[in-house]
Amino acid sequence: MRNSLNSRRSSVFSPSAAQTLFALLFFAVSPLRAEEWRLIYAVTHEQSVNDSPTSAAPPSEKSASTLTLTLGLSLLTVDDGQNERIYDFAHRRFLQLNSAKRDYRDWSLYSNLGARINELQNRFAIHAGFRALNQVPQDTFGRYDNETNLGLELPGMTPAEPEPTIERKDLTGGGWEFWHDGTSDVQYIPAKGSLPAAFYPRFASFLTYECNLHPTIRRQLVTAGEIPQLLVTRSRLGNQVNLTTYRLRSVELSGSDRAILPVNFKPAPPQGEWSAPVFQAIALIHEEGHTTHRSTRAETEHFVKEAIAQHRPLDAYLALLEYRLQSGERHANDFLPYQREFDQDNQYRRYIASSDQSNKEACRKSLASCDSIDRTGLQKAYMLDLHRADLLQALGRGRGDLTTAAGQPQQTMTAEKLFLTVLTANPFLAGAYHDLGALYDQTFRSEMAWLCFDTGRQLSPDHFLFKDITSLEQRFEHDFPDFF
Repeated sequence: MRNSLNSRRSSVFSPSAAQTLFALLFFAVSPLRAEEWRLIYAVTHEQSVNDSPTSAAPPSEKSASTLTLTLGLSLLTVDDGQNERIYDFAHRRFLQLNSAKRDYRDWSLYSNLGARINELQNRFAIHAGFRALNQVPQDTFGRYDNETNLGLELPGMTPAEPEPTIERKDLTGGGWEFWHDGTSDVQYIPAKGSLPAAFYPRFASFLTYECNLHPTIRRQLVTAGEIPQLLVTRSRLGNQVNLTTYRLRSVELSGSDRAILPVNFKPAPPQGEWSAPVFQAIALIHEEGHTTHRSTRAETEHFVKEAIAQHRPLDAYLALLEYRLQSGERHANDFLPYQREFDQDNQYRRYIASSDQSNKEACRKSLASCDSIDRTGLQKAYMLDLHRADLLQALGRGRGDLTTAAGQPQQTMTAEKLFLTVLTANPFLAGAYHDLGALYDQTFRSEMAWLCFDTGRQLSPDHFLFKDITSLEQRFEHDFPDFF
């Protein structure tokens, strides 16, 4: 098995090749834009740091730029002159294009929302801990500021703080000003003339994704249904205060025949060593028919019969399990013809004995039982690693290396490393992408989680394991419609 793994590793494509493949999965036929509206805003941004609430006005850093918004029926493009951000709501994708480098990065909109939800829950937990100790820092981790910076509220969750009080005041000549805690945080003056109603939802998306607005304020602006001539937002993050002013310069109808993803832009290389192994595993999919091969049902059945004839019942069982997790097919009779051979095999019985994950102690015993299996002659031994990965994840050994009492790194096998080992052996194992994605989601790596989820569903669109992810995405859209 080790030689097989090494031969696969030697043929691995570069991570950038994997990103090219991933882009092709979603944008193989990049649709052309149709009718669009273009809004140009002059933007000034002022950032200041106030270390003491009683000190004089703090020094600030100021910058100015031009922001171009392009609104389609299912597209929002935000161009600040350096980077172009494309929100593709039809495909639920977010792309960031770097004009200087002629490259782009691509994420799922679900991962963006998932990261915001995780971060808001984390901040609420930190704030609750401070309150329990009566040590809440000034202007840090407050509910209003957190919901403003992350742009959402959590339905059904009761934070330690009460719902923030927000006062709306009418401005002379039209428009509103929103106050919180004695401070004017938002000024809004509507523009003369309105945007066609069909395109306004994408401007609302701009307010959701790009502007620091408390959801309560944002909803009132969206209900007004008018683009702003002037929009001023003030937000706080700890002792940092950000003041952003948008002044409308022009609005025009603009037809476009440009593709969503420009043909001369290439995927940007992965950021950080932590992401490279995942892209290397995905790159192996691109090698199908060359150095990698996706087993068919007929090939699996042939392998099983051969393994049974050679007195390798566990290998036969693992092959059937592998095909089920690869294809998503669940036929009740797949295992029955060989059940007598399975039940009589000590190795198989040890594997079954390693299935209990009801509590930590049961997981430790299951892990010991799995580790006691003799792998000699097993061609599907990596399927044992998949099982071990699930057990390690349940034991809290998902990612990273443990440390000794002296603080020195202690190399240890983690669930993440095992999942990647399995995907190196079989890059078409959709079930392993599901479990690795779940691990990343649990450890606040939403971007990588949805990369795995989407890859697995491209391999097997109707796979039974991804029903929970589809349900999660549907719940996101129901609970947070502003993000879609």
